[in-house]
Amino acid sequence: MEIINIKEKLFKASTTLPFNYYDLIFRFMNKDTMSILDVGCGKGFTMKIIKKRFRRKRIFTVGVDQFAPYLRYCMKEMTHDILINTNIESLPFKDKSFDVILCLEVIEHLKKEDALRIIENLRKLARKQVIISTPVGVCHQEEIDNNPCQRHESSWNPEEFKKLGFKVRGSGLRRLYLKQGHFTSGFIRNLAFSLSYVFPLAYFFPKLAFQMVCVYSCNKNDN
Repeated sequence: MEIINIKEKLFKASTTLPFNYYDLIFRFMNKDTMSILDVGCGKGFTMKIIKKRFRRKRIFTVGVDQFAPYLRYCMKEMTHDILINTNIESLPFKDKSFDVILCLEVIEHLKKEDALRIIENLRKLARKQVIISTPVGVCHQEEIDNNPCQRHESSWNPEEFKKLGFKVRGSGLRRLYLKQGHFTSGFIRNLAFSLSYVFPLAYFFPKLAFQMVCVYSCNKNDN
């Protein structure tokens, strides 16, 4: 039990490191935001970190996911102000409803043509930004948590997002995390987690990254 607690504490501490995946999301987020839509919110871990980073600032947050057990977990942890159980292809919101739209580690679970259609819809819903994260290149993943939607259905590269008008930065070194598209062992992955943030090559060269954080600014003067 103590070993597990130590690992959890180290992981939480690592989320504050420069060039960490979570740090990039917060770094690029518009700090004047008052509302966030978290599309495919999962268990809400990233939203908990974001709220902690904003500290005293009150932000209205909505989490959307089609897997009910994740939403029940979010409700228990009070990660969002409102939680909605719906398919992300039919979001029940009007255009320009939220300052920032988050879609983190979601689009790789969709067929590419479906994901592109959703990305276009997210840009309509946002007043300030759309922030998307996804693995770089092929990253195999099967069902997790008895959730068939966790299976990866598509792969993406930085150039695709640049063509869509997104600014792209990388996090983590792909070669340390993956071998032929499959995750490396736990020990190597944990080592990679540490080393890739000490030597942040992936930030400047997202083609080398394990994950990329892609930011679309509705006001082009923000780029």
